[in-house]
Amino acid sequence: MTQPVLSVVIPTRHEAATIGGFLHRVCDAVRDVPTEIVVVDDSDADGTPDVLQQLQLELGRDRLTVLHRPRGSVAERTLGTAVVTGIHLARGVYICVMDADGQHPPEAIPGMLAAAQQRNAQYVGGSRYMPGGSPKGLNGFSRKAISLGLALITRLSFLLTPIRNLTDPLSGFFLFHRTLVDGVALQPLGWKISLEIIVRSRVRRVAEVPYTFAPRAYGDSKATFQQGLLVLHHILVLLLSLAGVQRFLTFGLVGLSGVAVNTGTLLLLQAAGFDALGWPIWAATELAIVWNYFLNRRITWRDRQYRSSTPPTPDSTLA
Repeated sequence: MTQPVLSVVIPTRHEAATIGGFLHRVCDAVRDVPTEIVVVDDSDADGTPDVLQQLQLELGRDRLTVLHRPRGSVAERTLGTAVVTGIHLARGVYICVMDADGQHPPEAIPGMLAAAQQRNAQYVGGSRYMPGGSPKGLNGFSRKAISLGLALITRLSFLLTPIRNLTDPLSGFFLFHRTLVDGVALQPLGWKISLEIIVRSRVRRVAEVPYTFAPRAYGDSKATFQQGLLVLHHILVLLLSLAGVQRFLTFGLVGLSGVAVNTGTLLLLQAAGFDALGWPIWAATELAIVWNYFLNRRITWRDRQYRSSTPPTPDSTLA
């Protein structure tokens, strides 16, 4: 079977009323690109699986892949895990992820694919906040403020990564080259899967394409205060997964422990009757230095290889 150029991964839940029209919009938007559509459905009672089955007969099983995940079929049935499942099923060279609620316009997909191909970008995000984009589908001032605030926090948190160049780093509408996630263990929290992919894949080349975030065609928004807190938790988890951040924090903790050793030694010697301004200062400082050296060697830089400077002995069998 020929590999498609593009796979469009769409998680669904209780969208029987709109999914048919939406999938036809996707097909119309990518008619000039060899494309497969992968739908991972978590619906329970509204008939979405039946509608998707009919659409599969209409569009063809090679064009539309459907996986229904009934309640209890997986340990964690969330939007994030649905997307990860869809990525594993996808066969395309490029993978586009989008929602089925009508807020992400399928007509923007060709532009995102072109940006990836022409600009050699590993990741292309749809942006509501760059020139030409619009977040008008965010209802109310509070939702817009929370969205902008989370985007700013994300960019500042990952300032030393390409995320700083993204105006909409938490976009749910994005496209990436499939090799980006080869061998990457994705562990999404909640529904902001794009940040999970960007950080864990150590992406280097990113781009953005503007789009208009439309009002929801049907159903309720996933955005809640609790979800906002979950995004902050996810940001912290991903920050701590970065080796540089781990090393920085570990180095700081080791340094604090050295201060404790230094201070504790001085107090003990002073309690024993020695002059705190004499040799005990030297002894406490040296002890703290040795303490820090061995802890940093064993913990902070435990992933570094300490090799002998003596050259290896040639193998006698090669003589």
